[in-house]
Amino acid sequence: MTPLALSALLWTVYLATFAGLATAQVGMSKTLGPRDDMRLHGLAARADRAQRNHLDSLILFTAATVALYLADRTSGLTANLGWIYLAARVAYLPAYLSGIPGLRSLVWGVGFVATLLLLVLAVLP
Repeated sequence: MTPLALSALLWTVYLATFAGLATAQVGMSKTLGPRDDMRLHGLAARADRAQRNHLDSLILFTAATVALYLADRTSGLTANLGWIYLAARVAYLPAYLSGIPGLRSLVWGVGFVATLLLLVLAVLP
């Protein structure tokens, strides 16, 4: 369960990064307002997409983790897969912000495969 809790805490890093970059780009008056006409680009836009992606991935990872725990199917393998997911998510934000072609997708793929394996292990007899 530790990787799950740390992944949830990691989202606050993603959110703070996005908020800081967005505020630096458009000003506090825009970020404190309704944001209806706020257009981001560059690092701020990447940080926004990264934090949204982290929430998407966290949904599946949470489902896998809770299913494994409730089914009493946790093991050394599932723990290692949880840590791999977390490591990938830690690397994802800088990978996305870097703009290096392919790096973001590679890091995302590692976390997705770890999550997919956890989901399979949760439903296998």
